[in-house]
Amino acid sequence: MNNKNDTRPSRRQLPFSVYVTGTFMLIAVMTALITASVVAIVWNNNRFRLFTEQDIFIALVIAGAVAILLAGGVGIFFASSIVNPIRSISKTADAIKNGNLSARTELSGDDELSRLGETFDDMAESIERDRDLERQLIGDVAHELRTPLMAVQATAEAIEDGIFPADDEHLQTLSTETRRLGRLVEELLHLNRLENGTIEPQMALVDLSEMIDSLSIANEAYVESAELTLDADIEVGISVMGDQDLLHQAVTNLLSNAVRYTSAGGHVKISLSHAGGYAIISVTDDGIGIAEDDL
Repeated sequence: MNNKNDTRPSRRQLPFSVYVTGTFMLIAVMTALITASVVAIVWNNNRFRLFTEQDIFIALVIAGAVAILLAGGVGIFFASSIVNPIRSISKTADAIKNGNLSARTELSGDDELSRLGETFDDMAESIERDRDLERQLIGDVAHELRTPLMAVQATAEAIEDGIFPADDEHLQTLSTETRRLGRLVEELLHLNRLENGTIEPQMALVDLSEMIDSLSIANEAYVESAELTLDADIEVGISVMGDQDLLHQAVTNLLSNAVRYTSAGGHVKISLSHAGGYAIISVTDDGIGIAEDDL
């Protein structure tokens, strides 16, 4: 059982660099002791002693000291080469945890820790990109919901104040905008399920040529109502494996955006072709376009 009120002092952990340096120095000391033992054995069994015991002792002391100093230096070098990248990754993780999504380790190289830092930076960049997309999505959703909400509110208040009569025309406006709101909410829920992976695409052979042709015909009146011209360039006989409903929704969204952001008198074109074993669906317009940063 854990005691949250335990006031016992926690054991302080030594830095990792101390452990690495200590390991190298311990190896150096053990090496020096083993060397001294070997020299002592050889000395006792050697009949021709060229050096005195004092000379051997001084040489062993000097060799041991040099070995320890060398091991300490090498240990510090290896410890810093290991600890510094880890410290950089830990510092970056703390910064991201505190909301600084632009923090990066800036590590690069071919060793494992450098590749770990690069992977961490890629992950941080992905998180920052997803956060920006999330903010943009929230803004787009607010913009999309505001228009029908304002229309419903204005019409309802006008009817309530006696400015508009509660006739079929104005009730139809309320009904249309309410259905539009419901459709927007349903699309958001569908998008959320797609992102969470709770919807499995129903893969089947889809006749893209027929689907795009039907879409262009179905949206012709919608495009003309916006005083635009719709052109279709559809190559026949193109089929792919995919989810027909999701493909239909994707192309419909592209057409809707093209109509929405193109001024009256403009042109919208939908085309279907194939190249290199791939089907290519293209929706183009001569509207305001998309900023380079948003592409």
